Amino acid sequence: MRVITTTDFQQTLQYPKVRDMLAGFTKWNAVALPLMGTMSAPYISIQHALADAMRGRAGKTVLDYGCGTGSITAMLIKDNHSDIRRVIAVDSDSATLQEVEPTLNKIGFHGQLELINSSSMVPLPLNAEEVDTMVSGLGAIIYSGFHLNSVGPLEGRAALAECLKDCNRVLKPGGYLGFSSLVPNPNFREIKRQSILSLLKGLRFKSLIVAIRNASKIEKASQFMKEFATAGWAHYLAEQQWQEVLQGCGFTVVEFRRGSYAGQGLVVIAQKTSSFQ
Repeated sequence: MRVITTTDFQQTLQYPKVRDMLAGFTKWNAVALPLMGTMSAPYISIQHALADAMRGRAGKTVLDYGCGTGSITAMLIKDNHSDIRRVIAVDSDSATLQEVEPTLNKIGFHGQLELINSSSMVPLPLNAEEVDTMVSGLGAIIYSGFHLNSVGPLEGRAALAECLKDCNRVLKPGGYLGFSSLVPNPNFREIKRQSILSLLKGLRFKSLIVAIRNASKIEKASQFMKEFATAGWAHYLAEQQWQEVLQGCGFTVVEFRRGSYAGQGLVVIAQKTSSFQ
């Protein structure tokens, strides 16, 4: 299926910090995701928590921001199959985007699917008030530490605010933004521990052996993620902080859910209550 790549996203690659960030994420995905993401028990738990919190809140058009393989959207469609007609999947990894269509085909989705190779570092290539619902599972929202627009490059919390204002722009009035995050100072070792336990319980010994062999690499990758947050390029915020940031961008938080992702996850559901100018 054809993937649309935005020119704005390509322009961000001229910045060394952006290239370093993407390289760090590539290393993280290579060594940590087989154990701590995608098919791990902690990751699945937070995906289910987000999908459950969004039950009854998904409209006809859903944008999955930092979609990965499309697993969170697939869960939403299962719960809201009679409503969702159009899916817009956005991710910075063009290869991963190609996995979205097979993922949605498996659960019988036959609506309109659009694949966009972009990220939260640039404005979404969408019209104002074009989508009913936005979701982001440990993805674009919390990793919006850099944003490039007509004003110039922004970093840290200013970049997060710009990303959320753009989310507000493309959402219809009353639309929901649901995303998952990590708590402040997340304990990656606990996520790793519970992931290993789930492999043992599931008798997935091949995956366990790979995890043990990659233990030191996973530790280094986890340190990168912590440093990433310290530098302001990842946003692992407390509930009150999320409430304040979202309110400043035209959203009202309607629900927080804690406890998933080995106790290190936080699900945030916010509603667009005013248009941000």
